[in-house]
Amino acid sequence: RSHIQALLAVDSLDCDANLLATRYASLGHKNPDVLRYGARAILFCTDATESYLMVGTAMMELNRSAEARPYFATYMERGGDKNKVPPSMR
Repeated sequence: RSHIQALLAVDSLDCDANLLATRYASLGHKNPDVLRYGARAILFCTDATESYLMVGTAMMELNRSAEARPYFATYMERGGDKNKVPPSMR
């Protein structure tokens, strides 16, 4: 975690650093962090399909299903595995 924080301290707009931070937060189910870093990863890593899945999942866990739906839709539109998306969001 400290390595990721160091990367973000050097360049908070860095695509890879934000994607790593999103993945790390997602593994620990730290949903507010997933939303924060995931939004940055989506903005700065336009090809990072995985970010849409992680943000959508975090929103579902925070009972924000309506907000999660567009993230899952984008994930699937960009070729993401629909089996990773909750059935109610497909």
